[in-house]
Amino acid sequence: MSFYFVQKPFEKYGKTLIEHVNITVEPGEHIAIVGDNGVGKTSLLNEIFKKYEDNAYLMKQDMTIYHDIIAMDYIMSLYPECLTIKKAMQYNYEHIADYIALNGYEIEQRILTKAKQFNLTEHDLDQPIGLLSGGQQTKVALLRAVISDKELILLDEPTNHLDQAMLADLVQYMNKSNHTLIYVTHHRGFMNETASHIIEITNQYTRKFIG
Repeated sequence: MSFYFVQKPFEKYGKTLIEHVNITVEPGEHIAIVGDNGVGKTSLLNEIFKKYEDNAYLMKQDMTIYHDIIAMDYIMSLYPECLTIKKAMQYNYEHIADYIALNGYEIEQRILTKAKQFNLTEHDLDQPIGLLSGGQQTKVALLRAVISDKELILLDEPTNHLDQAMLADLVQYMNKSNHTLIYVTHHRGFMNETASHIIEITNQYTRKFIG
């Protein structure tokens, strides 16, 4: 599926951020959005998500409000019915049959398998998010994005809090990914290693390059 976002002008909070936005995204492209601070990169990412909410996933950058939630439960919340039954099973084993019927164990195993690609262990996912390091929290947020299985994944500064080893894991994953990805980044090395295309944003226009 191709994605399009055209708006002239692009306004937010009663202010014109970009005079003319014209973005085309083809399946499988990995697009880095670059531009000066304050030009509207994150706002644009949010508006693209709103337009394609049924087909897109926007990664949460700030995990503070999820600090008391177990990491696995945060990811499993993509499947609300499964998560409800999973919690009920702690007090009533009769719910196991319902969990099996909803493929709950298969979903958990898929999450654990994908987690290994980000060097997250089962022990990590059993922890409240607030007890994880900043880098681990970013990886949990990325893992939930991947598990969502949406056609378009939107990432805002996905390299935040990642050390070099974590960054290498992310680069490796993204270069193998068949997802259509759009991400805002200030990390030039990360962009050079992962982007198939670049969208430059100025106050006047958006411009796409093969990069």
